[in-house]
Order: sequence, then structure tokens, then C-alpha cells
Amino acid sequence: MPHPFQAKRGLAGLIGALALLLALALPQPLFAADLAVVKAIAEGEDGSWRKVDMSAGTVCVRDGVSTPLRPGFQLDEGDRIQTNRARVELDMGDGLTLLVQEASDITLGLRRIEQSKGGVFYTADAPFEISVGKVLVAIEGTRFLVEGFEEVFVAVDNGQVRVTSKNEPVLVAPGERVEIKQGHIPGGVRAMTMSVRRDTWDGTWLTGEPPLSAGLILGGGLVGGAGASARLQVGLELPAHLEAIVDLGVGIPFGRGGILAPVGLGITYELGPVSAGAQFVTAFDSYTNDCGGKYSALHFGGVALAQTGLPLTRRLSLVGALRAGWVAQPLVDLGVGVEMGF
Repeated sequence: MPHPFQAKRGLAGLIGALALLLALALPQPLFAADLAVVKAIAEGEDGSWRKVDMSAGTVCVRDGVSTPLRPGFQLDEGDRIQTNRARVELDMGDGLTLLVQEASDITLGLRRIEQSKGGVFYTADAPFEISVGKVLVAIEGTRFLVEGFEEVFVAVDNGQVRVTSKNEPVLVAPGERVEIKQGHIPGGVRAMTMSVRRDTWDGTWLTGEPPLSAGLILGGGLVGGAGASARLQVGLELPAHLEAIVDLGVGIPFGRGGILAPVGLGITYELGPVSAGAQFVTAFDSYTNDCGGKYSALHFGGVALAQTGLPLTRRLSLVGALRAGWVAQPLVDLGVGVEMGF
């Protein structure tokens, strides 16, 4: 028969082993004290942004000590995030992410943020609150921007936001904005114009633009090329305001029918609201001539292109495109379509 002390010790060991197995089996967030984690950081100047592994331009202030942030850095309740010439993306779990813009200052809380400077773009899937001085912003699942302090600017991309100041609430819907001065009741809610949307949403991407875009452009040939065409266009954001462009198209040439299927690869440079660049184009051409003979050929050439977009939402834009060049013959075409950023 085992000694009572040995039995107790064996029982304690069994309980300890079960606790260890439970800790390993259960999701880690149940045991972790961390409130948030740094997902990514970007540094920028003169409108050009690039991802970095660490930046002195954004720090965590904890117990009076400032520590430069890096991807994977764990943040706790009460931590203060300050940015200078850097942006930082935070993941707070439960569908809540923050993109803290440059020149900002926030303090993290449990389902609550105190914002004392700059701007933050929020994506939330559950109830959440932001306090900016005496202005309170409350949401239940949306994407929106909160900017400023003495004069607070709230713009909504998706969902609905309740903004309260001096006990007077207003509701802000997608595509709308409101401005509130500290200590005053909210001003009138207004729809955002195209130019305001562009200025507002550009700062809500880590690197200034969606890293990937895809769109459909419908067009027509003004000179040569296809009488009517459709192009699937994919863009990949590059450093220094550059974007790589790939498009696949299909069109019906003027007069003779048949199929013209071009593939383009090029690069554009962003000049404010307009992007301009050049593409190398190869096109498969197939048709039946007047004598009944079938003709097929592969043409090579190039085009210069200019493109502009009018933002409808943060991700969706109306696009206009103009191309001119030579692909077996002179080519000028004009197109319009939609583009989605990812």
C-alpha cells in the first residue's frame, strides 16, 4: 500500500500533467496577456512608402520606456504607440485591425482606443470604441478613418459609425464624413466628393496604394486595332510610385471581323491622379478574308498609356484609360471600366 505522501505527490503530478496538456491544446490567446501584435511597418517620405523590418519612426512607450517597433512585436493594454515618418499595422484579434498613420499617437485599451494625435484607419467586426478627447466614436463592424484632435474628422468606407460629442450622437454611413470640433456638437454629415475620397483613402493603405489591383476595362479603337474590346488588367504596386501592369484582352477588329487577342506587359509611373507609362504588346490575330481564306498571325508592338481612377469606395474605382502605339498597325483606343484594390 503506497504511503499517503506518495499518493498525494502522484495526484499532484497527474494534475500538473493534465494542466500542461490543456494549455497546449487550448488556443493560445486564452493564456496570452498580449493585447495586440504588430503586423507590418512602412517608412516613407514625399509620398513614397516601403515596408521595413524595424523603424525608429514608430515606437511603443511602456512604463516610460520607448522601444522601436518591428513586425511580431507584442503589445499590452496601456501601451502607447507613437509614429513619426512611419505607418504601423496592428492586429488586435477578433477581426480588429488598425493602420496607424504617420505623425500619430494612440493608447491601446481593451476594445477601446484613446487617440490623441494623427489618424487611424480601423477595420472591426465587433463592437468597439475610440475616444478622441471629448469625442466618442462607436461602431459594431465597419471600416472607417478617424483623424485629427482639435477638429476630428470621421470618414466611413463600410458599415455605420456613431459619433458623439456633447451628448449629441450622429450616424455616419458609407461614403459619408463628419467633422467635430472639441467641445462642440457634431457638424452635419456630408457625402464625400471624389477628390475628398481620393485624399482620404490614400492614407489608409500601408504603402499608400493597394499592393494589388484587378480590373475590367471595356473600350473601342479610335484608330486601328479592335473596334470593341475587353481587357482584364492586373496591377502590382512597386516602390517609388511605380506599378507593373499586365493585361489580357480580346477584341473584334474594325470591318473584317475575326478575333484580336492582345497580351500586354508594362510599367506605369504615378503622377498624382494620373498614371502614365508604356507596354510591350503581343497580339494573336485571326480572321477569314473576303476570298474565304483563313488568316492567323502573331503581332508584336508597343503602346504608351495613360490611366486615371475616380474612387467610388476605398477599394473600388472607376477607371479611364487611353493607349496609343503600334501593333502591326497604328493603334489608338479609349477604355472605361472598374478596378478593385486588394
